[in-house]
This record gives sequence, C-alpha cells and structure tokens, in this order.
Amino acid sequence: MRAHIWLRRLETGKATSLQDIAKQEGMSAKGRVSSLFRLVNLSPTIQEAILTGEGLGLLALDDFMAPFSDNWVEQERQFLPHISDQS
Repeated sequence: MRAHIWLRRLETGKATSLQDIAKQEGMSAKGRVSSLFRLVNLSPTIQEAILTGEGLGLLALDDFMAPFSDNWVEQERQFLPHISDQS
C-alpha cells in the first residue's frame, strides 16, 4: 500500500511531513495524502483484504475515508462483519 511506502519515507527522513510526500508524489492536495495515510492504521486483516481484493464485498476506498476506530477488532466488525463473525 502506498501509505506504507510513505510511512517508510517519514521514518527514514526521505520526507519530513505529509506535505513533503504530497509534493514528491505530485499531488496538489495534502489532504488527499493525509486521508490515504490513515490506511496504515487499518488492521492487518483489512489491509490484506484490500491488497487481495477478497472479503471486502462492495466496499470501496471511499468507505475507508470516513473516521474509523483505532481498535482493530472494532474495525473488522465495521468493515468485515462476515469475517469477525467467524472468530
């Protein structure tokens, strides 16, 4: 995911802010970078579902732009209810 690449840039000093990342990516809106950057806080199960395209049903990227809990169990309940029901 792009957000993980951006996180590495921040961690290694290749970027010092989300505004730097927006500039490096040729994105005019720092807000868009900020919105996408939040995806690093999604549970590993959800991130894997995004990458593989499995288990998301009708969810789209826009569904992850609204505020969501930092708690992975709550996230999975919200975004992957059929998976968390099997736990």
